[in-house]
Amino acid sequence: MTFYIIIPIFTVLLYPLSGFVSRNDPQRQKKIYFVLIGFALVSVMGLRDVSVGTDTLTYAEAYELINNYLPISSWQTTHYEVLYFLFNKFIGLFTDNPANFLFVESVLIVFLLLRFIWRHSSNPVLSTLLFELAYFYFFAFKI
Repeated sequence: MTFYIIIPIFTVLLYPLSGFVSRNDPQRQKKIYFVLIGFALVSVMGLRDVSVGTDTLTYAEAYELINNYLPISSWQTTHYEVLYFLFNKFIGLFTDNPANFLFVESVLIVFLLLRFIWRHSSNPVLSTLLFELAYFYFFAFKI
């Protein structure tokens, strides 16, 4: 629980700290900020236990089922979406551990979010903070 309180505080404090490290180069400051905040968000979301989140255990069980018992040709007969089924199979080529699947999924979610903020936001701290405090970050735990 403490991590979820620290993340928004870390988000606010990290930007001035990244400015100090970047020697006041705005572009470099933004890059350092995004790398550090991305690392923090992925760490909390990707290294969580399967008991955290309402659907995480279900997704972990689905990952094990798809990779261990269902052949790739069965994508048409299962109740899983096609791309989700193929995404599970692709990650299953590299690992059988559902925790690794959650980590890869977290990296993908956070990367796409930060890429969007990088391209479209003039205030990356506020955008990231809104993502966290408007419950979207915690909602992403269910994906």
